[in-house]
Amino acid sequence: MLIKIGKKLILLSMLASLFFGFNGAHAEEVKKAHNIVFQVLDDDPVKWVQVLGITRNVQQLMGKDNVAIEVVVHSGGIYMLKQGAAVANRVAAAQKEGIVFAACAQSMKRDSLSEKDLHEGVQIVSIGAVEIMKKVEAGWTYIRL
Repeated sequence: MLIKIGKKLILLSMLASLFFGFNGAHAEEVKKAHNIVFQVLDDDPVKWVQVLGITRNVQQLMGKDNVAIEVVVHSGGIYMLKQGAAVANRVAAAQKEGIVFAACAQSMKRDSLSEKDLHEGVQIVSIGAVEIMKKVEAGWTYIRL
């Protein structure tokens, strides 16, 4: 009797997974109601203040728990993710609010930067453009600044 119930539960969970579109491979990435990926290419502190202000405003308007924000940084923008950069304190504050910063490994390699050069907590992605492409394909809104 217990075996039959167990088999029925497994079958029901499999059917529910198919019906609701659950994909176990992406279970660790919980999609929120709103998902935004920002692309930043340069190291202009004024632009970075704008980006960080926009991300803060979006979180405040939509609710921090309702929006996922990732800032993908490559080219010269990598330098603003370095420890001691002009906006380092603002980046740290944004990280505390759940904003993810992703640095392009190819840009880092080009400029001879390593993970230890970057602000703590910055994620490294193999190629910034590919990270953005994957996010867009997954339904994220793309904003370039």
